[in-house]
Amino acid sequence: MTIYTKENLIRVDSYVDEYFKYAENLSKEYNINEIAVESLKRIFKCFPNDEELYLSYEIDNAKSKKINSFLKVPILFDFEKYDYYLQRCGEYKNEVK
Repeated sequence: MTIYTKENLIRVDSYVDEYFKYAENLSKEYNINEIAVESLKRIFKCFPNDEELYLSYEIDNAKSKKINSFLKVPILFDFEKYDYYLQRCGEYKNEVK
């Protein structure tokens, strides 16, 4: 059984998720681990009690430009077709109790 605690956290990956605008299905997922969480915190205003940005955050045109400024290979955002969200997901140790 996986126990979701800070002590069992192995790593956190950051992604930009691209969803079809009208179907709300996931189109692509872009790994953006090269952007430090401190930099992401300057782009996104944290929700209360979410200092590590674990909740989903919508990406608009201004935020997309800031994200791309940190990436070696920029994401080709297409806001006419897609909606974009920042997602940060943890990987945890599997522990059997």
